[in-house]
Amino acid sequence: MSEVVILEHPNASYLSQDIYQDLQDNGVSINHVDVDRSTFPNGEKYYRIHVDSNFSLLGKTGVYIASLTNDDEILDMYRVGTALVQAGLKRRIFVIPFFAYLSLDRVGLTGEIMTAKCNSMLLGLTGSAGEGNVFVFLDLHITSLLHYFEGPCLRMELYGKNALLRGIADQNWDTSNIIIGSTNLRHANWVNSYAKSLGCQVAFCRDKGNYIGDGSMGVVGDVTGKHVVIFDDMIRSGESAISATKVYLAAGAKRVDLVASHLACFDIMHIEGLIESEIQTIIVTNSHPVTQSEAVRSSPKFVVVDVSNIISQSLYEMLPSPEKPHRASL
Repeated sequence: MSEVVILEHPNASYLSQDIYQDLQDNGVSINHVDVDRSTFPNGEKYYRIHVDSNFSLLGKTGVYIASLTNDDEILDMYRVGTALVQAGLKRRIFVIPFFAYLSLDRVGLTGEIMTAKCNSMLLGLTGSAGEGNVFVFLDLHITSLLHYFEGPCLRMELYGKNALLRGIADQNWDTSNIIIGSTNLRHANWVNSYAKSLGCQVAFCRDKGNYIGDGSMGVVGDVTGKHVVIFDDMIRSGESAISATKVYLAAGAKRVDLVASHLACFDIMHIEGLIESEIQTIIVTNSHPVTQSEAVRSSPKFVVVDVSNIISQSLYEMLPSPEKPHRASL
């Protein structure tokens, strides 16, 4: 077996396949390892890593890929990760393109539980034998989430911005008339970053109050006759993006499109709502498995850009290869 092995949760198989191929093409000696999962009638879970002996993974470097969209998948990663430690992998790299509970990162009311921190602490408890654990994320809601991890582990954030910018470029829009907008008064840094990359102005939408009748009161900036491209880091129900679109159009915008790091709709009704909305085009990364659904793939409104190459480039820097065998120990 090769020095590097790759495993995945079933919901990330579409990403894992492309990452595996990219790494092979770049000279990384890598094998794929399957994980069997099943559920007993009483709801208990069964797992088995497909290896020939108890020593098959000893001293290897492992890459585990999973988009964590719910509690079961978070616990799944903890269980499989713990098993990989016990199997003797010297380093474990957990690639998490989407991490659930990203917005539950603060306490606003007495007694509220900061679930995002609890989940990060749980993953941080995964055994760190050998050369330790690495957690790789994509476009976190807030970067401070990296600091919620405890214990000796390396954590880093990758950015889907270049992939999304390529998605924008492929639309052949007239950038001289584009304004980068937001769904609220937050995310100013990201909105400004995209605006600078495209050489555009910015606008912000107030998310409190009803401004549909008088859109100018709900918009910070002049969007009259402009093409507004809204940036949001995450689409869950789509309500904020649809509401902001109505406000921008009421304020005089001639067209509104949407760019988002994560499409995380949990109900087909939300996807249908986006399709039926006044948003013209929705550009998202494929970080979340919902982007592989028939509703998204069959709609011409959605443009899904691939981030597997961003992930594989990062992994190439971490994994041992003939050109840099020293990278086996960072």
